[in-house]
Amino acid sequence: MTKLYAIEGQLIGEIFAIKEPVTTIGRSADNDIVLPDDRVSRQHCRLTREDASVVLEDLGSSNGTFVNGRAISKTRLFDGDEVHVGNHVFSFTVSKSAGDSDSVKVLPEGPAVKGTTFEVVVPDDTTSFIDTSLTSGTSPARMLRDLAIIYRVGNLINRVRNHDDLLKTILDLAFDAVTAQRGFLVVAEPTGRLVAKARRFGPSQSNRSLSVSRTITEMVIDNGQAVLVNDALHDERFSSRESVITNHLRSILCVPLKSKDRVLGFIFLDNPSVTGAFSKDDLRLVTGIAIQAGIAIDNSRLFSALEQLMFGAIGALVAAVEAKDIYIRGHSERVARICRAIGEELGLGYEQMKIVHLAAQLHDIGKIGIRESILTKEGRLSEDEKATVREHAGRGAEILANIRDMDDVSKAVRHHHEFWNGEGYPDGVAGADIPVASRIISVADAYDAMTSDRPYRSRLTQETCLSEIVRCSGTQFDPEVVEALLKCIRKLRISTLAKAS
Repeated sequence: MTKLYAIEGQLIGEIFAIKEPVTTIGRSADNDIVLPDDRVSRQHCRLTREDASVVLEDLGSSNGTFVNGRAISKTRLFDGDEVHVGNHVFSFTVSKSAGDSDSVKVLPEGPAVKGTTFEVVVPDDTTSFIDTSLTSGTSPARMLRDLAIIYRVGNLINRVRNHDDLLKTILDLAFDAVTAQRGFLVVAEPTGRLVAKARRFGPSQSNRSLSVSRTITEMVIDNGQAVLVNDALHDERFSSRESVITNHLRSILCVPLKSKDRVLGFIFLDNPSVTGAFSKDDLRLVTGIAIQAGIAIDNSRLFSALEQLMFGAIGALVAAVEAKDIYIRGHSERVARICRAIGEELGLGYEQMKIVHLAAQLHDIGKIGIRESILTKEGRLSEDEKATVREHAGRGAEILANIRDMDDVSKAVRHHHEFWNGEGYPDGVAGADIPVASRIISVADAYDAMTSDRPYRSRLTQETCLSEIVRCSGTQFDPEVVEALLKCIRKLRISTLAKAS
């Protein structure tokens, strides 16, 4: 059975079965899946069963339908695809059999490799490979095609920062470059376990588990060789223990994912029904893709590790600030969550959302140098005390300016108390000159502050809070951000998140 799991949006956690023969998605009540979402058209898209697969088609919607971040008009869905419709994200899932595991099964070693195999020793850099192998003995037309694909691959994978998205993108690019019917991107864990991190299947491919011979894994993992087997039915490696028919193996292409002198895993492509499905040129092309992919995966892992380290440091800094004032404990995290909802409503991209999230968590970091007697004072502050508190925006920006690649976050923190009409601080900038992240934080910060207890007053009701924010729209706050906040509240994406101390 095929299903859609809601993983983001108002219906998060709900599961929808794909009906026969058509399932429609839209805002109006006559759809099979009804999404209460202003960004969803009345008749937005539909899923149609074709043979053993499901095809997703956009129905001319205003805001488009997306699969794995790419806008589509009509496309076949594969297990694990993410479908974006308005503010909702669904995971497309095909029910798995008991034997369908992420673990890759390694078959026992068989007799020696026969002459049906072609191998390429994979170098450590793309330039060397292009010079010595990719263009060797290839027709001009094929050479131009392959070089164009390699260039496109480099551009695409260098733009993807999320690790899981990167793995899916790499497999999609390799799968689409040749005549494969199944595809797996396999990562070698430090324990030696091989795990399929991404999968791709052609029409009518029911076998979703991967078994590979020990001979191939040794050639690829241990020796860094790319392997092409064009008739596994007549290759003696598969004659013992388990048959080729059982494991759906005939034409096989297996290429290592390398970074420098390390093999991180491999791309495995096969065609269960066609002998000679892959050519030597195909093997060289996928090898070229894999070389770039291996470097990108290694960089992505390093980037993820650095991000985790940075987030840990950020959490410690925020905790140090909030420990000085029991009334703001949890404030930064709540503001970050509100900012995320507003940013999604505004349709911000991944990089901009990351800036908004980081800046929201750190917007009060400059208060670390302010005396607790001022931060926790009951009653009104003196003019000198107000001036001291207002220094926190600039101080926070100065702290962050010393951290590499935090320029945009630093600017967002500096300007989160600027007013839309230019009467804010510290620089008095106005309108579109205020960073988008700062404008979002300004509204989210005010909303959480007003709906939280403070030493000088009790929390305000949500109605009073929203009336005040609307009153200040166009003077203190960006009207577009205010409208996004109101939409989020109407859709129940934001509630009164503050808790009494």
